[in-house]
This record gives sequence, structure tokens and C-alpha cells, in this order.
Amino acid sequence: MIIPNLRERRTVDRLLTGFFRDYAIGAFRRAMCALSRFYDLPTPRVEWFEYLDWGKTAGRTYENGKVHLVHPENWKKGRKSHLREW
Repeated sequence: MIIPNLRERRTVDRLLTGFFRDYAIGAFRRAMCALSRFYDLPTPRVEWFEYLDWGKTAGRTYENGKVHLVHPENWKKGRKSHLREW
């Protein structure tokens, strides 16, 4: 399996960590561009949603290169709590 070198992986990890911490869309876009460059693929078009599939999935990919993702701010919405309430 071909994977990026350690320096590129750390860069992508740092960018994605920054995205999930601060919800900075620019960091996510730069991480996607770095991965696409390594694998020599076009950068996917990402669309953000409040929820997909009634909160059961975090995202979907399509043949035409589109990626539909649920924004991390909305991950907890729509989920049922598995805690028992007495």
C-alpha cells in the first residue's frame, strides 16, 4: 500500500486536527488538497450538511468526485442517547 511520507502525514494530521478543534474550513480544504496531490487525483468538491440519512452517516462519496459531509458541529444532533433514564 502506498502512503504519504511521515512529513506529509503529519502536515495533514495537523490540518485536520485544527479543523476539528476550530472548525476552520480552510484547514480542511488544505488537507484534502495535500492528499489529492499525493495520490494525483482531482480535489473533491465537498458540500457540508446539517445531517444526512437521518443522522446515521457522517458522509457520502459519489462517482463524480463529490463528497457530502455532515459538519462536525452537527454530529451529535439527531442521535438517540443510549443512557437509561429512570
